[in-house]
Amino acid sequence: MRRRHALATAAAALAAPAAHAKMTMTYPKGTKQRQVKFAAGDGTMLAGTLLLPLICEVQYVPGVVLVAGSGPTDRDGNNSLVPVRIDLLKQIAELLAGVGVASLRYDKRGIGASGRPSDSAKDHEVFFTWENFGGRYTFFDGRHIQNWVRNTGTR
Repeated sequence: MRRRHALATAAAALAAPAAHAKMTMTYPKGTKQRQVKFAAGDGTMLAGTLLLPLICEVQYVPGVVLVAGSGPTDRDGNNSLVPVRIDLLKQIAELLAGVGVASLRYDKRGIGASGRPSDSAKDHEVFFTWENFGGRYTFFDGRHIQNWVRNTGTR
């Protein structure tokens, strides 16, 4: 009986490093950044930055859209009326990517590399309709965004 116990203990000790080696896989570290352009609902071309953690090459990752605040704030979180560049949204995106979360941040209409909206009164009237805001709102999960990312050639 002692001999069996000793053999079982020795076998377990020899198997433990092999089991541990299987569990310690190395995943790609770091990020990759892509500049993207896409059309808004009114046809205005918006420019943005897609920041992906490298682990997205081997598995699905969650994603967020970072929207700049009010005023002339660009995709990185800088306001042209403030003399200091703080890059707040860029820093948030980098922190998120560091923990495996993809992010898309974009310049609003007429800011940075995004196109300017039309100045016609008719276009402004259409822009401020309910259908442009809540009427077309549908719920979706992250797979729709991930499919869009794949189809835009960001890999």
